[in-house]
Amino acid sequence: GDINCDATVSAEDARLALRASIGSELLNDYQVFVCDVDGNGLISAEDSRLILRYSTGLESIFPGDPANEN
Repeated sequence: GDINCDATVSAEDARLALRASIGSELLNDYQVFVCDVDGNGLISAEDSRLILRYSTGLESIFPGDPANEN
């Protein structure tokens, strides 16, 4: 979720995810990896929504995080 690599998941990361989902923001491979928080292999508005919810404390985990699988 920390797309801008500032050590914080914030609304700015959600904005970058939303821009990337419509092709207005180019991301490097690492940014694409951390942006796909729902783990479906695509960058979408859903990733942006989840990042924003996480940044405001409404989510405590990302669905696509491999650490959540067991």
